[in-house]
Amino acid sequence: MDNSGDKIGIDRVDYYSSTEGVLVFKGHQYELISVYNNTSGENQDAMAVMFPYILDRDYTKPALTRGKS
Repeated sequence: MDNSGDKIGIDRVDYYSSTEGVLVFKGHQYELISVYNNTSGENQDAMAVMFPYILDRDYTKPALTRGKS
């Protein structure tokens, strides 16, 4: 995303993508670090979001059972 001109707002949103993927391991803890360049001269609220897409090669879709809650 890129705003041009005198607009106030997000100038750029970086992302990471990999066709090879990144290994994640059960029991490990992971940390998301977000860096901001606030040029306004005033404190700003901010947040970071991560949308991981996980492939479980051993996943088996459960059988559909009707009438059970």
